[in-house]
Amino acid sequence: MRIKDWLKDKISNKKIALFTIVGLLIILVVFLLIYAYNSKKKASGISKPEDDMILIPAGNFIMGSTEKDAMAGYEKCTVEEGNDCLVEDYFAEYPQRDVYIDNFYIDKKEVSNEDYNKFAEQTKRQKPFYWDDSNLNSLAQSVVGISWNDAKAYCEWVNKRLPTEVEWEKAARGTDGRIWPWGNNWDTKNSNHGTGGLPGYDSSDGYEYTSPVGIYLADISPYGVLNMAGNVQEWVSGDFKAYSGNDKFLHKNFGRPFKVIRGGAYTYSEADDHTSSRSYDNPVINSNEDVGFRCAR
Repeated sequence: MRIKDWLKDKISNKKIALFTIVGLLIILVVFLLIYAYNSKKKASGISKPEDDMILIPAGNFIMGSTEKDAMAGYEKCTVEEGNDCLVEDYFAEYPQRDVYIDNFYIDKKEVSNEDYNKFAEQTKRQKPFYWDDSNLNSLAQSVVGISWNDAKAYCEWVNKRLPTEVEWEKAARGTDGRIWPWGNNWDTKNSNHGTGGLPGYDSSDGYEYTSPVGIYLADISPYGVLNMAGNVQEWVSGDFKAYSGNDKFLHKNFGRPFKVIRGGAYTYSEADDHTSSRSYDNPVINSNEDVGFRCAR
């Protein structure tokens, strides 16, 4: 063998050995990182909630309310709730229009106290406002008394995000423009309501306050998403402002620093449980006993 060829082989063998050593070191580092992560998780006793999401397929759907529907909702509210009703709240749902949206996933159930507690423990975040209230703090119940900022942080912690208004309404409504998630006929057995501790109110779900998440199957959307008309209202990602195409109905709180809340709640009446219902609140401070959330991706 020539000296030149011999040197070439030696250099080639050294390169192979070097690459082998580097590869083994990389594998070792990855293994140690995984081990350290699992050890930390085991030591803390905290594991993130499991995914239970539903795919909402891309396509068009009917969103919002017509002027006639908005007025009908307001009139129904005045019958059920009297002077507490504001006509501008119902016309915030105007106009009704055809909207296209891409595929997305949304949680089948609302976030529970148990799941939120895992987040609060690991991130050292303040516990929900009603954490010491025996009516609302069962681990299986929907978490309530949290701000929009809290809900957003939780969704990011589980590698998700809050749904948009468009996503939320499509998941609740389907593509046929239905009034409630289950269809166009009101029935108290579908409504997922408690009494809120108030005399004279009937509970449709057998619970005085919030029910355990996902247990009430009559309040179900066309895609199988649960409890979007009752149990708790839900934070979504958007600001409270007029819909595109609304050039005739103003709201005193359009443009103010409020975030949107969607859906009905165990405390609500028929007038406010419909799929196009919108509400709003301060994103920083919230102590509502009937507002929770779910996440999307």
